[in-house]
Amino acid sequence: MAQLKRLLIQIAPIIMILFLLTLTFMYAMFQGGFVSWFLFYSFAPFGCYSLAVAVYPLHRLEVHRKLNKRVYQTGDEFNATITITRKGYFPLLYIIIQDELPLQLENHYGKTTSKIMVFPFLRKEIQIQYSLFGLPRGEHSFKGISLRTGDFLGFVTKEAYYKKEENYLVYPKITEVELPALFAGYELGEQLARSVFHHGGGFVSGIREYQAGDRFSWIDWKASARKNVLVSKEFEQQKTSRLTVVMDASTRYGLESRITFAASILSSYAKTEQEIQFISLGEKLYIQRLQNPLFHLHEVFYHLTVMQGEAISRFPEMLNQEWSKWPLEGNVLLIVTEMNKPLIFTVEAMIKRGCPLFIVMIIQRDQSLNEREQMFVKLLNSKQIQVKMITESELFDTIH
Repeated sequence: MAQLKRLLIQIAPIIMILFLLTLTFMYAMFQGGFVSWFLFYSFAPFGCYSLAVAVYPLHRLEVHRKLNKRVYQTGDEFNATITITRKGYFPLLYIIIQDELPLQLENHYGKTTSKIMVFPFLRKEIQIQYSLFGLPRGEHSFKGISLRTGDFLGFVTKEAYYKKEENYLVYPKITEVELPALFAGYELGEQLARSVFHHGGGFVSGIREYQAGDRFSWIDWKASARKNVLVSKEFEQQKTSRLTVVMDASTRYGLESRITFAASILSSYAKTEQEIQFISLGEKLYIQRLQNPLFHLHEVFYHLTVMQGEAISRFPEMLNQEWSKWPLEGNVLLIVTEMNKPLIFTVEAMIKRGCPLFIVMIIQRDQSLNEREQMFVKLLNSKQIQVKMITESELFDTIH
């Protein structure tokens, strides 16, 4: 029944045009005279063009989409070029081209952002471009491109859909953030400046054949030249101060700022080739130890790119349930945007168990701490728990 209905919708305009052509011709034959024949000859070109449009193979064109790049950062500009190639010179009055945006981008920019009308007439190649400014974070998937054309009179409308699936990633925004600078004046800042941001793998105890995952700086070039094979240095095990970054990924409130700060910290540590552990508590527990930072950083960035968060924060509850199970080493950094009593209790329990911990609390734009949150911060400071409060303006604009 549905197929029959679609068929009737397709052939109804053709039947209407044929009926009008026949009617005007019969009127001219029986009535005669200049007016009746003028009416027929005036309508005949439009009617014949409408019939030609009705049978035009719009679904046989070559359609391509080209993106300016595949990987972006939040806030970047997105440019897409759509090229349509056809074989003949059939005069098309217009074509409405619409790139089907992913749902997240459609909600962000609107449905008509990627919809453009062109007037090709006899052109065999049609090319359009459109841009999206300030891309939101996420993994976005294009589905296809739709084309629509029609005749002069509006009787005939032709549509075609071309399935053109493409994916691209919008990674979190990366800001230059250094923990020693953030915690200047604290004992933590001095400790990190000494042990984390100055690379030192220990004393060289020997050499061995290069293995996948070895860092570039470990290669002994002189020994490699002598043996004619890549050789890596071996170091004595040396206890260093490592960092575990724990991020609240359970709520959408303030999620973008927390993701930006976490990505920036991880990016800074990757440059120093220091080991770091990243944990996010959200819909699912995610733990990634960056033993080879430059390699594992891409996996963490993908996780930060696709996470969405929930309406209600469950971070204190999840932190209380999970922290004792983690192989925590060195300092622990908590990234939050809310301060409440359950979080205070959990933090105090972690400190009592000998877990060196400090907190970065990101304050939303045009907001400030309420009296209750100020009281919690003072309570933590009185217990020698370091709390650093930064605003989104500092995070995105001024932290270097």
